[in-house]
Amino acid sequence: IKGSSQSNSAAGQAKTWSIGNRKAKFEFEYLSGPQENMVAASQFGAILLLALVSCLHAYHFSSMPAGLGKHPGRTSAQSDKRLRTVLQGILTLKSSAHDRDSADLFTSHSKPATRNVPHFSRKSVLATLPFAALAALQPAKEASASSLLDESGLAYGRWWVFPLAPYSKKKTVRTEIVKDEVWAFDQIIGALYVWTPLRMTVVKLGKGGLLVFNPVPPTEECLKLVRELEGEHGNVRYVVLGSTALEHKSAAGPFKRHFPSSELWVVPDQYSFPFGLENIGMLDYTQLFWGLNPRPLPLNSDGEVPWKDDLDHLVLGPFKSRGGEAPGVFEDVAFLHKRTKTLLVTDVVQTFPSKIPDVILDDPRALLFHARDDAFGKVQDTPEVRQRGWERIALFSLFFQPGGVDVVPWGQAFEDLKKGQMNELGWNGLFPFTWRAQDGPHPQGKFYWKESVEALKDKCFVPAVLQKLILDREPSKVLAFADRVAQWDFERIVPSHLGAEIKAGPAEFRAAFQFLEDGGDFAGNLETRPLSGDAQFLDDVSKSLQEFGTISAPDKKVEDARKKRKERAGITEGRRGSGDGWGPFRN
Repeated sequence: IKGSSQSNSAAGQAKTWSIGNRKAKFEFEYLSGPQENMVAASQFGAILLLALVSCLHAYHFSSMPAGLGKHPGRTSAQSDKRLRTVLQGILTLKSSAHDRDSADLFTSHSKPATRNVPHFSRKSVLATLPFAALAALQPAKEASASSLLDESGLAYGRWWVFPLAPYSKKKTVRTEIVKDEVWAFDQIIGALYVWTPLRMTVVKLGKGGLLVFNPVPPTEECLKLVRELEGEHGNVRYVVLGSTALEHKSAAGPFKRHFPSSELWVVPDQYSFPFGLENIGMLDYTQLFWGLNPRPLPLNSDGEVPWKDDLDHLVLGPFKSRGGEAPGVFEDVAFLHKRTKTLLVTDVVQTFPSKIPDVILDDPRALLFHARDDAFGKVQDTPEVRQRGWERIALFSLFFQPGGVDVVPWGQAFEDLKKGQMNELGWNGLFPFTWRAQDGPHPQGKFYWKESVEALKDKCFVPAVLQKLILDREPSKVLAFADRVAQWDFERIVPSHLGAEIKAGPAEFRAAFQFLEDGGDFAGNLETRPLSGDAQFLDDVSKSLQEFGTISAPDKKVEDARKKRKERAGITEGRRGSGDGWGPFRN
């Protein structure tokens, strides 16, 4: 790697870095302005170090002809072409004292793009890592007009950080939960047409301004809807990341860059990969939070927090795999907006909305796709068909393999593509499961899918994946959290997934956690009919992950309480059929 200075003046500095025989030009413009405009020397040095390491990796991979070992200096024609495609643009980074509303990666190409979704290869992604490292220096307003956003305002250029549908195009739907006080911003997230809402919530502060909870990807459309609220209620003052989950944290940094005067607060037990920089107080050196100075959220609002007059909060967690011996962490937080009696959470409770969320109705393909009973089904686009599709999507999102389906072996599923009736919906018609009819026959311990819908519809419950894989490992910590939140005064809950509003108060919230106790009947009881059949797959996953050494066993008292509930309900472990299980969890 060698660098040659092209110019050096008070106005600016440009450098051309040569990687082998390929060049990429980085321009930096240093302007006089307030102190907060400047980048710390240590941060700038880290940027260049990351760029250097990334370039070395890119050069190493591009120098390996396909199918051969390491041959320094040799480059296949295909890899050379792809790398030239990546490096043909020029990355320009500018900083101004008056023009710093937002930031993101900006790349411009010498030829106009001919595809909506760019091609990415291992080599091309590695080659662009220096650009990603340097992007943190770019002011956001420069990027808002960049090629990352198309004319419709739905495009999001960083979709590849968490590559789930709908990928680079993300529709945003804003819903007013409490008039002039609380708003929900929904986008879609999913795979194999299991599309569900991913939600950001915005609340108004008493002295003016807004607090944003769990940001979603900042498309032009999303930002426009937020700016409209700013015009009426004041600027975004606080951005709060209430989770460690990637679908939430991957958008927090990019969103915050569009509101430079705001403060970024994150639940305290974040993680970074491949280096645990958060463990040594360097979370703002990670790619997601570079230079944003994220502040750790206190465990509760008893101390000094800037929103104390408007909101109370309480952190749940952390829950670490095998007590921290294995990678992985779960953390959530509850916020109470006192004036409107609204409780905000990320994942810890959800609802199964009987009404199809508006953001899902924007593109009905997913609804029609899942309204079919099998790969050969053909349905018409009617309200009843859409409702059936939504209910099945929600079951998939909650249980991964609901009890009402039989899994089709992959070989047979691909063979069925030849006879598919609605392959134009997408995935070329791939439909690796069948929904059983009401009269069955049903495997022992499993039931008709519609019974599960009725058991969960519009109720407040803890999602099955948390019941079976996470919260049942440390019940005392969870129950202490539930008891304290249940002392707050609220009449609605806004989670970050599925239904936008749960009509529930402290009693309903606390009852949802009876799965950790030997409680009676409660919403989300996975040890009674019909949800016991839906939970079989997650039971299998839990057992397998324990055997792999990934997670620890559930708390013994919780397991004893589950056995008692099953005995009272007459639930027995039946012999699994050929349509049970999926992949490594097939029985």
